[in-house]
Amino acid sequence: MADPSLLLPNPFTPLAFVPPEDAYTVAIAVYVLIGTLSICIWDGLHCLSQDYLLLFKKEIGLCTITYFLSRICTFGFALTAAIFATGPIKHCATYQTVNNIFYVLAIPMTAFLFFLRVRAVYNRKKNVSVIFFTLWLALLGYLLSLVTATKGINIGSTDYCTYAPLVTRDSGTGVFLFIHDTLVFLAISWRLFSISHVDNNAGKGLKVVVLGRYLPAFSKAILHDGQVYYLMSIATVLVALALFFSTNLPIPMRVVFSVFTVTITNIMACRVFRNVKLGLYRKQGDLSRS
Repeated sequence: MADPSLLLPNPFTPLAFVPPEDAYTVAIAVYVLIGTLSICIWDGLHCLSQDYLLLFKKEIGLCTITYFLSRICTFGFALTAAIFATGPIKHCATYQTVNNIFYVLAIPMTAFLFFLRVRAVYNRKKNVSVIFFTLWLALLGYLLSLVTATKGINIGSTDYCTYAPLVTRDSGTGVFLFIHDTLVFLAISWRLFSISHVDNNAGKGLKVVVLGRYLPAFSKAILHDGQVYYLMSIATVLVALALFFSTNLPIPMRVVFSVFTVTITNIMACRVFRNVKLGLYRKQGDLSRS
């Protein structure tokens, strides 16, 4: 019997061209992408009835348009990323550019939902709107510069694809998101604290910011949803950055968690939007009192 170590790899199997010590990790990266796409599809089906109400039973304005654009772009990003990792695409460079376009559109659309949220919480104050719109423009401008940053290449002589070597500036998106989400969270928390009508007591102030104590039910629900979004966003962004800078990992594993991050943050942001737009918070308290 021939020694298996002397057999040539199957030229039609993409993992045959991956170093043996990296093959297992690369396979895990593919599973993460498939799982992320499954989560995206499940969320779309789960929220189908609410999306129907937003589209046909509610007035369609800038917020609703942004909401649907963010969901479409995020689904497109998750779908194209999963196909890139699993399908015999052949034209990898061109296809990865398409994936990058969905990427640079999905994140700003999700971030714009929170710009509209901050503007509403501050009752459209001009100075606050200018500051956060400028922050959003900075995020958009940086992302547009990344349309051709992440490149796709063929795996060996196969039609399957992988990522070209990464450059450091690709990590800037995670840093931008960290700054953006932190400033949005702090701004909303401060605004809710300022309308809580508590005296100058540090203990009560902490309870307002952390627990939503002394706030009307509507404002408390907004604060708690914002806290959940912020914790999920920061946790996934930090993991994505940690993997990106782990140079001992194969490139697919360093990149793959960014897809999960974009998908989860969009799901959370859209959940917050639906709760407000469909009046789900009103079941927790009288809107007029808040």
